[in-house]
Amino acid sequence: MEGRLWLVGARLTRADGYALDAPDMVVSGGLYCGGGFTAHGGVNVYGASVGAGFDLDGARLVNSRGFALRAPNLVVASDLTCRNAVFMGGVNVFGAEVGGQFWLNATRLTNTDGWALNAPNVKVGGGLYSRGGMVAEGGVNLYGARIGAGVELQGGRLVNRRSAALRAPHMTVAGDLTCGDGFSAVGGVELSGCRVEGRLSFRGADLSDAEPGALTCTDAQVRAFFLDRLRSAPGVVSLSGTTVEVIHDDGGFQPEHLDLDRARYVVLTPYRPARERITWIRRGRTGYQPWCYEQLAAYYRRIGHDEDARTVLLAKQRHRRETLRLPAKLWGHLQDVTVGYGYRPLRALGWLGSGIAATAVFFAIHPPKRATEEGAPHFSAPAYAADVFLPVLDLGQQRAFTPQGVGQWVAWAAVLAGWVLATTVIAGVTRNVVRA
Repeated sequence: MEGRLWLVGARLTRADGYALDAPDMVVSGGLYCGGGFTAHGGVNVYGASVGAGFDLDGARLVNSRGFALRAPNLVVASDLTCRNAVFMGGVNVFGAEVGGQFWLNATRLTNTDGWALNAPNVKVGGGLYSRGGMVAEGGVNLYGARIGAGVELQGGRLVNRRSAALRAPHMTVAGDLTCGDGFSAVGGVELSGCRVEGRLSFRGADLSDAEPGALTCTDAQVRAFFLDRLRSAPGVVSLSGTTVEVIHDDGGFQPEHLDLDRARYVVLTPYRPARERITWIRRGRTGYQPWCYEQLAAYYRRIGHDEDARTVLLAKQRHRRETLRLPAKLWGHLQDVTVGYGYRPLRALGWLGSGIAATAVFFAIHPPKRATEEGAPHFSAPAYAADVFLPVLDLGQQRAFTPQGVGQWVAWAAVLAGWVLATTVIAGVTRNVVRA
């Protein structure tokens, strides 16, 4: 057709096939099926080429045997508009190319046998917009889609009890992907491997019914991830392998399981102390993952909070200890109590001071016997205790005096405690110095 195909307000009905059956049709102008257009039996424009826009605003398409709009490999030079439309049977635009915008404002799509919107590998030169909300009973499939601007699904309700309500692995979005302001996905959100050059926002979304798919965003690339002001958080969130510059969250983001293994991020905002962030890591379903602790500690070091970084690394050692055999666990507990695995070095001074003081008190009450009368120094309980307790110190007291009876056991215990404490301090501090 060299001009336009104008079907505004038309009513088409067919009981044994598509009401409008036009596969591979070529229209040099626009295709206009809005203004109350009705097609009982659906519309088939498989492989059609439209030289301008394809308008379905306010249309009602019904097909009980297949997709209400069957348009795989459709090519539209300008906008594909489906605002305030109803598609009973869903929409299939697999591999379609839209040169302009794809509008789905306040559209209702229903498909009990498959995807409500099936658009894998679709290419949109502009954005995909559903401003004002969209209802998709059967879910939305955007696998491998390439969107030249943003994707807006604010206020939309997507329902799919067979799979993810929003399935968009390997999708590329040149702008923002926003799923907030009351957006809900009953069945979960699958965004693995996607690339969002702008923001990925779930601000204000309701994801309480996200199971079984939950919120999965593994191996993705995102500039900024918004997970704040959620009306309800999902039970499971997976960000494994995802690279993101900024993650925005708040106290309401408390999923039961959160997987951050191999995730890379630069900034977490707003600032929250390490003890709160550590609860993120402990919610992983894959057990001990050292990467998660290292990333969090690196973040705190970047912003100059070294004490928070040490708190994270201490938590890492405690989590690791749970995976060890009993002897290693006991050694780990000893390092933890004495020097906090090297991240709490001041504890060593406390233990040293307490050990020397206790030893000095005992030998002040039960002084040892002189080993020799010639050239022996004057006995000093504190000096003797320090000489016994510290293996690297030689004040001459231990050689000059010999404990008797119970004192021998006390001296041996002090020597053993000193060596154990020194070994523990060296092991912990060495770990800290090597890391620094």
